[in-house]
Amino acid sequence: MEFKQLEIFLAVVDNMSFSQAAVELNISQPTVSTQIKLLEQELDTPLFIRSTRELKLTESSAYLYEKAKDMLAQRKHVLDYFLNEKRQVIRLGVSTIPAGYVLPTLISQIRRDMPFVVIKVIESNSRGIIEKVRENLIDVGIVGMKGNCDDCEFIPIYKDEIVFIAPNTPYYTDLQQQQATLLELIKEPLIIRESGSGIKKNMDMIIQEAGADVDKLNVVSSINDIEVVKKLVMAGVGTSFVSLISVIDQIRKKELITIPLEGAEHRYRYLYLTWNRNLTQPAHIREFTQHVIKIAKQDFC
Repeated sequence: MEFKQLEIFLAVVDNMSFSQAAVELNISQPTVSTQIKLLEQELDTPLFIRSTRELKLTESSAYLYEKAKDMLAQRKHVLDYFLNEKRQVIRLGVSTIPAGYVLPTLISQIRRDMPFVVIKVIESNSRGIIEKVRENLIDVGIVGMKGNCDDCEFIPIYKDEIVFIAPNTPYYTDLQQQQATLLELIKEPLIIRESGSGIKKNMDMIIQEAGADVDKLNVVSSINDIEVVKKLVMAGVGTSFVSLISVIDQIRKKELITIPLEGAEHRYRYLYLTWNRNLTQPAHIREFTQHVIKIAKQDFC
């Protein structure tokens, strides 16, 4: 007895017609007839009383109808259980820099190692991702700073460098060649990231470290989107502090220049993998975090 035979049998009973059952199942009527005949032979009992005008059920078919529905329902339940196990969803929160410049490599490799996992990506700034981890709104996060979260585990996965970028013009090229100091650089018009981003936190620490007041900067714009920041700098609107990984292509194409922040203690930072240490994570989440750490050691360190 095969499940397909039971599906055909139920369709015949529901429609009280071999031809209508064939239409419903998108198979030929001879296939319906053959499978019903095989089922009757295996059960050693007629399931239908056939006549030229109508189809009638037998006592056996009435019994089989209820049992077949139960069997197919149980089959669906079992299939759903195991297929869903293989298609587990991971809610991955990422801040701006990891989203654009780390995530593609991670997901590409994770898909090879865990092909049945569905990764649902949620973007925010680092502070927002950490809050979502704390509140169990996401399973795992990748952020640009350690937040004030006693409930969160933070594992460094990538060492990042903060650089000062400017448009590739003679004026800024001269500043670059003269090795302008940080105090000189921050007098320039600045495009900054929003409060809550890891970049903004490091920028503030770099400026404070130099003895300057972050509230007295020549800020021309505060923007969340790193791509917009780069375009504004290339257009000559201002300068900015950004992650080196985010401007490698523009530096190579000579669309931007970087001025080193030599001696600035906080010009380096880590990107962190984070999760809520108070929760017992499902097996697929634990496997995911282990894979991310392994990939980070191979490709990012």
